[in-house]
Amino acid sequence: GFPITEENYAKLRKIAEAPTYIDFRALANSFLYLFLLIVLTVFLFSPRMLGREIKIKEMVFIAALYIVVYGVTTFATKVPAFLSQFSLTTIIPATFATILITVLFGQVSAVFFSILIALGVLFIASFQPIPCLFVLCSSIASAKIVCKTEKRIDLVFASLILSILNIIFLFALSIIVNDDVEFNGFVLFGVALNAFISGIFALGFLTPLESLLNTASVFRLMDLSDTNAPILKRLFITAPGTYTHSMMVATLAESACNEIGANALLARVGSYYHDIGNNLNILLKIKQKGINMTI
Repeated sequence: GFPITEENYAKLRKIAEAPTYIDFRALANSFLYLFLLIVLTVFLFSPRMLGREIKIKEMVFIAALYIVVYGVTTFATKVPAFLSQFSLTTIIPATFATILITVLFGQVSAVFFSILIALGVLFIASFQPIPCLFVLCSSIASAKIVCKTEKRIDLVFASLILSILNIIFLFALSIIVNDDVEFNGFVLFGVALNAFISGIFALGFLTPLESLLNTASVFRLMDLSDTNAPILKRLFITAPGTYTHSMMVATLAESACNEIGANALLARVGSYYHDIGNNLNILLKIKQKGINMTI
């Protein structure tokens, strides 16, 4: 921001040739900002704010996703193609992380993650507002739309909707800052492609993550709710009374959960399987006694 005279050029040359030094003030500012982020994380994911106790595996997974998004964004700021605040939005994988968190752990966790990652991006982008606001809008929209999906194919359609919304968000932000130089068609295509690829990648990662984390995601519950599952068929054949009882309990539990705003799908699936273990115990005891009969 100043004219380069011979004197200034000599000073800059000496600075460049001098040994590397640490800017302790900038380092302290970074640590302070990250410390405040940690405090905010503890507050948002507390039982009072989250409405439930957070499990260790959930916290570890969310932290890992945060590190991935933070690392990719930091690396992107070193690449010339992503130096502008508009082009940087095309590479941030916040939508991918938010979709995974929404499906695996619910909308509330995803919204809190969106706030935290937006603040992280704000720091990485040297407090330029566009990347932060775009990530916040895009991530919250992802959490809201994906939480309504019930089938895996719905995630593809959700990705298409998010692609359109990303274009709208970035276009609106460009109008607000009135910057026509950095905003172009390539950036619009980039943010749309980012949202679509995020949905497709999330769809591919969900199946192994559901098994690894053992979460009751909506997709996994929909698979378990299929009454043509082999174990439910066997229950119907070997214990038709228990099968009918389970179906009745499922209907009652689902209706009750709908009234109080609880997870109706989880209650219905749990009701389907709640007596299977009991019947297996009875069969084992009868087998131990050597009685040949069918329950």
